[in-house]
Amino acid sequence: MIRISVLAICVLSVGCKTTHSMRALPGQPLTVSVVNQEPKLIVEAEELLRFAPPESADPDRLRMAVSEGRWDQVRLLTQEQLRREPAHPKYFTYLAIAYAALGDLQNAQLYIDLILREDPQNAMALNLAGILTWRKAVVLEDYRRALALFNLAAQSQDQLYAPRLNMGYMYLRLGNLESALSEFEQTKKKCGDCLPALLGSAITAQRLSRFEQAGEDLKKLLAIDSDHPMANYLMGLQVRLHDKNVEKSYEWFERVLESPTADIELHERSRAFLSSQTLDDPNL
Repeated sequence: MIRISVLAICVLSVGCKTTHSMRALPGQPLTVSVVNQEPKLIVEAEELLRFAPPESADPDRLRMAVSEGRWDQVRLLTQEQLRREPAHPKYFTYLAIAYAALGDLQNAQLYIDLILREDPQNAMALNLAGILTWRKAVVLEDYRRALALFNLAAQSQDQLYAPRLNMGYMYLRLGNLESALSEFEQTKKKCGDCLPALLGSAITAQRLSRFEQAGEDLKKLLAIDSDHPMANYLMGLQVRLHDKNVEKSYEWFERVLESPTADIELHERSRAFLSSQTLDDPNL
């Protein structure tokens, strides 16, 4: 099965890109995604878009910048607004997320601390604190601390599904598959079978050899995005390893190679399957 290590920035709702590094490179920006995009470092953008304060001088520009992931613009608009309303806590969340997305983790942590000082139960801040803790994690205790922050965020605001999604991807990264699947199942119910929850569930179910469940998740995922490279790769695995149909698996791996958004490693893994005529996984 494909190895996966996922860093998730769910401040508010979607997306995590699979990588093979436990931590991103120093100074590398966190990748922030919005609803129904490929999971990356996740921000629950649905909630953030609703969060734009009505007193904002230009809420439409702010919402547009968030929805398009233009985090430098989010930072500038928010700082402009703070000059009119100094120390307005509603804007600290925008700045924390924007700085994290831009790779300035020190300022991101500064605004998280300011939020939590005034509101220790702020779910978005707790969730982002968990993400930054995960980003800096070195030993197992660091991961436990990040999980605890995600759990606090989930308990503080149950309707937000990003914290549970992050817990699912962290459990998956740590190899606790049953816990990962449980979190993804809960998230699917909360977000209405959103793409990142389906993806995490499909990966985990395959690793647990629960191929029927993985197949159902992948069908729903491909109905959302038929060109999704990871979904096509996983469907190739499904057909190859579960259905024992080598020939039919080729078309799924070929779709991965045709995708402009598939990363180099996914291309290499797909080529390995295309050059093999056995049922074994050539990437193991």
